[in-house]
Amino acid sequence: MKIYAVEQNSEAWFDERRGKITGSKAKGIRRQARNPKKRYAGFWQVLAEKLAIARDGEDPRDRGHRLEPEAIARLNKEYGLNLTNDPGMWVSDVDEDIGVSPDGAEDVPEGKLPTYAAEIKALDSSYHIRYIYEHRQNLKHPAYNPIMSVPNDSENNFQDQAVQYFMVNEALQTLYFVLYDDRFVHDHLVMLVIKIEREDVADLIREQMAVQYDALTEINQLVKVLTEEQ
Repeated sequence: MKIYAVEQNSEAWFDERRGKITGSKAKGIRRQARNPKKRYAGFWQVLAEKLAIARDGEDPRDRGHRLEPEAIARLNKEYGLNLTNDPGMWVSDVDEDIGVSPDGAEDVPEGKLPTYAAEIKALDSSYHIRYIYEHRQNLKHPAYNPIMSVPNDSENNFQDQAVQYFMVNEALQTLYFVLYDDRFVHDHLVMLVIKIEREDVADLIREQMAVQYDALTEINQLVKVLTEEQ
């Protein structure tokens, strides 16, 4: 055993812990249930620490807002797109209570609807690298559908959000769902782009519209009931 003389909670202490399975991470390294392919968060945290640079102190929401323009600029360059990062809010013609706020959308003349858009996610590095790995595994599936690679678990559930884009904008043909983390040392790990076409989620669009329409009907009925004096 080696002993490093560093003060607890000092910068050197935090640096020494990065990329190591420490006592606080030990439980997180265990496999989930009996599935050897599923790991607890600690596994992905240690992996991320070995691949990413530590940048502490930035509020996650502020970081997301900071990285959106950078991600959109890179997406435009690499995919030959014309995305603007100020697309406003989209509201459905079916029901004004159904909408979506795009992070980026095709820059089109007034009066025309964008045919492609982008949703940018700047997640914790442990989630980012986990979803990149899972995406690579998904690609091996004989019936691969891009929506399979959009995170949909107890920590991050974004599939409904992705479908919402198509549901609200009937002209939308393509959604670029992007995971972006500038803390990774290897450039090919900084950005993951999941390209979703309307035909990939056609059934989900119809299902989600029905669910939301039913929910809004019930919500509006309850609003009426609860605003009436007893």
